[in-house]
Amino acid sequence: MFTTLPDAGVRLDMIDGVHVAKVRPEHTGGVYEVFEVLAEPAPAAPPHAAPWAASLHLLDGTLTVRAGGRVHRVAPGDTVTLPAHTAYTVDVQDGAARFVAVTTGTGAGRFFADAVAAGPDIGAVVAAAARHGVSIGPGGGQVHLAPGAGPGVTVPAEHTGGVYEIHEITTPVGPTRLPWPRTLYVLGGTLTGRVGDEDVELAEGGTVTVPAGVAHAFDAAGALLLSITAGSWT
Repeated sequence: MFTTLPDAGVRLDMIDGVHVAKVRPEHTGGVYEVFEVLAEPAPAAPPHAAPWAASLHLLDGTLTVRAGGRVHRVAPGDTVTLPAHTAYTVDVQDGAARFVAVTTGTGAGRFFADAVAAGPDIGAVVAAAARHGVSIGPGGGQVHLAPGAGPGVTVPAEHTGGVYEIHEITTPVGPTRLPWPRTLYVLGGTLTGRVGDEDVELAEGGTVTVPAGVAHAFDAAGALLLSITAGSWT
């Protein structure tokens, strides 16, 4: 089991906002990473496409995502998924925006760390992007927007190349034992329960990642969770 407390994680100060790594790939068998991002109002980055898929679940503020000739307005509770190799921009204009970002594989975190090391030099950041397979410039691709509608399937596995799914759920959860890693991000309330032989108590903004095959149960009602599971659960 791996937990990250609210306001904790590895902080990466990037040009487009502060990225806090809440779940690293070594905690999920290299399947996915989870970041919490705080983006201040600023001009949008140029269109770019990454070799990993990404899902952005908006916590606060508003986002404007442009991809494939379409404009998507993202409100709190909405989740937008960008399949791998989709060229897009994310615009933050009306105050700061805060969101949870889930990315496939291990590439995003490595690129973010390399971009931070490049400093404010745009040319150095572009060179870092190229090293990690991130292309700059317009392109195609389909964006999937899931409006916030309460508990249910938020991101089906087909939108992420079969790598992960995201569900919005409420406690109680389990007892259960899954054949794949699972991360629970606390959207609201307090998560209390047990993973294996260890007790867990996490407030809003905390995460717990349960390894494959480990029994877990969260029986206190009232917590709202973002559940990220490897592969396809549904």
